[in-house]
Amino acid sequence: FFFALDKMAQALKRKRESSTVPEPDPRNVVRKLFPHSSVATGLRPSISGSEARPTSQPPTSSNPPSCTHTSRKPPVPKFVPKPGQRSCTQGPFSNVTNTINGAMLSKKPLPRSVPAGRPAVTMSRPRSLVGRQMAPSMKAEGSSTSTSIRLQELELAKKAAEHEAEILREQVQQVTMRMEASENHHKSAKLVMEQMLSCKEQLLEEKTCKIAEQEKTNAALQQQLQNFTLQLQDTQQLVEEGHQMRKKLHNTIQELKGNIRVMARVRGPEAKETCFSFPDKLDGRVINITAPATTNYAGDEKAKILNFSFDKVFAADATQGIVFEEIAQLVQSALDGYKVTIFAYGQTGSGKTFTMEGPPSPTEETSGMIPRAVAQIFEEAARLQPRGWEFTLQATFVEIYLEEVRDLLGSAAGGTGPSAVKHEIHHKGDGSTEISNVITITVKKPADVFKLLQTAARNRATAATKMNERSSRSHSVFTLKISGLNATTDQKSSGVLNLIDLAGSERLNASGATGDRLKETQNINKSLAALGDVIGALGTKKGHVPFRNSKLTYLLQNCLGGDGKTLMFVNISPEANHLQESICSLRFAAKVNSCEIGTAKRKVQ
Repeated sequence: FFFALDKMAQALKRKRESSTVPEPDPRNVVRKLFPHSSVATGLRPSISGSEARPTSQPPTSSNPPSCTHTSRKPPVPKFVPKPGQRSCTQGPFSNVTNTINGAMLSKKPLPRSVPAGRPAVTMSRPRSLVGRQMAPSMKAEGSSTSTSIRLQELELAKKAAEHEAEILREQVQQVTMRMEASENHHKSAKLVMEQMLSCKEQLLEEKTCKIAEQEKTNAALQQQLQNFTLQLQDTQQLVEEGHQMRKKLHNTIQELKGNIRVMARVRGPEAKETCFSFPDKLDGRVINITAPATTNYAGDEKAKILNFSFDKVFAADATQGIVFEEIAQLVQSALDGYKVTIFAYGQTGSGKTFTMEGPPSPTEETSGMIPRAVAQIFEEAARLQPRGWEFTLQATFVEIYLEEVRDLLGSAAGGTGPSAVKHEIHHKGDGSTEISNVITITVKKPADVFKLLQTAARNRATAATKMNERSSRSHSVFTLKISGLNATTDQKSSGVLNLIDLAGSERLNASGATGDRLKETQNINKSLAALGDVIGALGTKKGHVPFRNSKLTYLLQNCLGGDGKTLMFVNISPEANHLQESICSLRFAAKVNSCEIGTAKRKVQ
């Protein structure tokens, strides 16, 4: 056995020495096949075949020969994988790598296989003798064993490389298939997105076209609207001009006929107009009253509707400014030299004092007809001043209480007792009227009139009645005499503006007056009845007109006698419990409106 081993070792030695090509290192082969593999990077530096041969050293006493196999190669360093890198002991190289590393790190030769059935041969020779006898043969055996191990390593590395290459090819094929599938998916998605984008672009283009058409249509409609607006403005202007012309012609006709103009005004707007209606929406000259239902002889109930027509009818929402616009031309006539009389008639609490004077603390919107008329006269006087006209305005304020004239601007005025100063009414031949012993105030600006109204309101006789808590118990007469002189033409004008707030016209049983209030109501009704008689006599053209039956009619004789212009406000209350008194007031106003007093005459020298 040992002889055979020696022969084999010598044959291998001769073969190795005769060979000029060094033995290939399996690690170099692995590195060439897989330069980036974890197995190649984990192997130690390669050595050539000559370097792998053992160097013969003579045995020394300190290094006795041993039968154990001593590897001539340095130990293989343990492979430590980098972070994130696969280890050589994992995957397809795990068995091969472990086998190679075990074989190279072990100093013992690989065990030879023993055939089955053959008992293992044991050495019984002495250790020293066996070592000396087997030394040459063991060397040859170690060389052949090293070569076979290297061949096995190379074969295993090749198989592992082929296996890993196969795995890599499969992975590359899978990745390629996934990339192709992803690319196909992206292409299809891109195609869908392009189609959607094309549809949206088409819709956007259609909407843009629609918007452009709509803008053109809007521009055309806007132009038409502007044209219609201009036409409407022109039409409204024509309508307003026609309305002004019709009103002017109506006033001219009334002046030529000599009629007393009457305007009705409903108090408001705090009360509900349950009984009144205004069917004439264009000119506003008709007022209807729905009277309580009555039962006829057949037992049928029927509501009675009363219709009244005047020069103008103001609903409850009419402001002071709107009311004054209707009498502005009449006030202008006083500056032109006419005698103008405006008086308010109606029951207690119907708004007569509010219409003529305004509230106790008036504002620009709530001021009455008296301050507005004076302000307009001052404005017109200032406008005529460049033409050479100079005007002087003198004001008096009196009341007729119990058929007695009282000066509301005097210190003795006020109260209900007899006046200490007697005032007489005198009519002159030139058509003017004067009252003796009254205070005359020269008005230089509109604010002076407000002071006069405050003084007169404190001195006027008032008392509480069943109809109103603060009822006027007298007729107040504000007279403004306007004297004009034109220094350029030496022309003179003399006009008079009378603004009268009559006492309440309610009947005696409706007022519920007793004592002094009863006496006051009787005198008020007497003077108002005398006013009705005078207007009736003027309307029927009687030869005798009873002006002297009352101080009120006697004071207004020159104004009602045919030389002046007269306008009456009939004030009515919208409350249901005052309906009968409102009907009486409207009937009296209709009687006055039908009266012709003659054409007014202008007094100019």
